Amino acid sequence: MAGRKAMQEIGPHPTVFLVALLSAMVCAFVLTIMIFNMVGELNGRLPDKESFSYLGWHWSKYKRFIREYNRYFPSSPNLKYLRISFLSMIGLMVVALWGLGFFR
Repeated sequence: MAGRKAMQEIGPHPTVFLVALLSAMVCAFVLTIMIFNMVGELNGRLPDKESFSYLGWHWSKYKRFIREYNRYFPSSPNLKYLRISFLSMIGLMVVALWGLGFFR
């Protein structure tokens, strides 16, 4: 009985919450691996002075990375996959919040 009460306190759809949260975590992991692979690919073409560090990401660094990646790899589908994965992760987080009952 105590387990049922705890599940009801999570929100109206605890299973949806858990599945969406785990799926969003998988998307975040895939995004991290994709970005690390893309950074390694781009650093192979850039001079050492202009190469990107794997740590310390912020908005201006990300925008410069996208600009440089587009310049060196204009026909690569990786940027499209990166955007799709990011939007999927955000959508799954919204579904997880809904599963918690956040939008009541």
